[in-house]
Amino acid sequence: VKKGANYGWNVREGKHEFKAGGEGGPFEEPIVEHAHAAKGSTDGMNSLTGGCVYRGGRLKALDGVYLYGDFVTGTMWGLRWDGAKVTAQRKIFDFPMKQIATFGEDRDGDVYWSTFTDGRLYRFTLPGR
Repeated sequence: VKKGANYGWNVREGKHEFKAGGEGGPFEEPIVEHAHAAKGSTDGMNSLTGGCVYRGGRLKALDGVYLYGDFVTGTMWGLRWDGAKVTAQRKIFDFPMKQIATFGEDRDGDVYWSTFTDGRLYRFTLPGR
């Protein structure tokens, strides 16, 4: 996020016009964009919830990965950024509770998230744990 930059809300969503006749540019372009789901379907993303960069010591594969999720579908994503461009992006898993609402990190760099569904706090772990 650049201080003072105009990311286009509420006239754009990603690189696309959201509200007809929207003004106010120039806009700062997003570093990543997902296809938006058709109304009433789950064939794309709906509402991305921004996350945190993983800096913990437990999960080496996630070190430096920005973790974020989709509120409606529950899909959790990760991307790597080298300061100029996205170098990797992938779906990490589908979270069945959905409604991913917030992310945070502890002093050790572990990333947690919570949902509106149950209000519990979740932590990224290795598969099978």
